[in-house]
Amino acid sequence: MPDNDLFLQTIEAIYASGLDSDRLPEALELTSRMLGAAGATLEIFDKSVQRHSAFHAVGVPTAARTPYVEHFATLNPRFPFVLRQSAGHVVWDHQILNEDSMRRDPFYSEFLSHLGLRYFLGAVLERSSASNGHANKVTLTSARSPSCGDFARTINVHRTSRPA
Repeated sequence: MPDNDLFLQTIEAIYASGLDSDRLPEALELTSRMLGAAGATLEIFDKSVQRHSAFHAVGVPTAARTPYVEHFATLNPRFPFVLRQSAGHVVWDHQILNEDSMRRDPFYSEFLSHLGLRYFLGAVLERSSASNGHANKVTLTSARSPSCGDFARTINVHRTSRPA
């Protein structure tokens, strides 16, 4: 369980980033630390055009962000599952793939492995309709290295941060 100071700092940074987008990296960094992760992302995916309209990350090398958004996101086996979930839904790897499947999957073996990452824990923060011409899915994810293991023990902590 994260200590209360880190938890409260994380919540404060998340709320502050909603008012000041310059605080988003701080919110992602604290979220990552609270969950014992190597990095965190906030992704806005426009379902109507099948691509990201925004991608923010900490702990992910800058050089890896463009290849992810332009190529590997389409290979990401998590996406089809996540895109079907409603706001507030918590998602993690083992809902989608087992360990053998992760080892064989190009997204895991060609992209994540080069970054030293494997496991993820995420939450769907928003799912908007296409009434404005865009159907967005907003997700917050955290990633861990294989040596840190999956998020099985921290899933309950992450669920406390999802929308009511």
